[in-house]
Amino acid sequence: MARYRGDWHGRQYQSWDNLLTLLSVHIVNINSLRELETVLGVNTLKLYHLGIKAHKRSTISDGIRRINYRIHKNLFYKTLERYQRVTAHKRKQFRFKNPLTLMDSTVVNIGLGVVDWGRYAKSKGAIKLHYEYDLERDIPEFITITDKDANDCKIGKCTCRMKPDSIYCFDRGYNDYEWLYSFAQKGAFFVTRLKENADYSILGQQGHLSEAEQKQGLLYDLRIGLKGHVKNHPEGLRLIGYVDGETNIEYQFLTNNVELDAYTVTQIYKARWNIEIFFKWIKQNLKIKTFLGTNTNAILSQIWVAMLYFLCLSFVKYQTKYQNSLFYLHKIIKSTLFYRRSLLEVLSLTHIRQKEVQLSLFDP
Repeated sequence: MARYRGDWHGRQYQSWDNLLTLLSVHIVNINSLRELETVLGVNTLKLYHLGIKAHKRSTISDGIRRINYRIHKNLFYKTLERYQRVTAHKRKQFRFKNPLTLMDSTVVNIGLGVVDWGRYAKSKGAIKLHYEYDLERDIPEFITITDKDANDCKIGKCTCRMKPDSIYCFDRGYNDYEWLYSFAQKGAFFVTRLKENADYSILGQQGHLSEAEQKQGLLYDLRIGLKGHVKNHPEGLRLIGYVDGETNIEYQFLTNNVELDAYTVTQIYKARWNIEIFFKWIKQNLKIKTFLGTNTNAILSQIWVAMLYFLCLSFVKYQTKYQNSLFYLHKIIKSTLFYRRSLLEVLSLTHIRQKEVQLSLFDP
């Protein structure tokens, strides 16, 4: 915090006040500074246990413009490190021990003129959020924010850390054959779909498909070599053909992992849908499309605090062993935010099934 001078020139409204204020924006679903000022003002007597003060909107506006968004960004990664340590032995979704990371991006449309670096369709502003998503913990573990025209593959090549023995799953938008071959050099693996116009030669069969595997929808498991400017690369790749039993659509999956069985590879790519669910959740429940400020710092601050709040929700759900979804946990916190009640007490009450009594309007 001292590194970015977050508390300089701000005696009444400092970086901690900014964090709590932006958290309340996402929790209560605040749309504007005026609404935020009103909500905090009418609940002034209920804010002492939260550490929030009912600041004027001019003070809040100046704070989110002035306080460096990197303070919230660093806090997100510090919280992420702690969450990863606590959940180090969390049960895996797949049987293999390799960490599984999903890579994808989503475009967030915002109002025209809110940011000068994000034009979209000449009538809207837009930014793009690029994610590395930890499937086992259902949390984002690396985030990059760019303008909406940024190429996914270029961002992925710059940011992907390629941890040894990890598996990275992404769609065809990330396909750069020279980059794909670099995974093997780093000891990492990838799963993606083959481009429709890909030029390759069949080197042989990777494995013989049993009758049971064919009933699962597998068509073939081949070893291939890509042609073109990477044709002289000594390593081949694995191509798996698969037909979805529900939609009857044929898919071709490309990977450099030869240890996993073919059906597991198809299910890894199918699990990529989890990051789409994550995109839908944050857009519907967090304030990342309407912003309290109009400058770049205010927008990035609000986005990073949104990601921090999602991470905290996941952390609370794991620590309390809460069985329902994050959506209901979010609603519980929203409903009890201005009341001095223990969150553990509130969550325990949600598990108590009280006997419902049907009352009649005509009972005396």
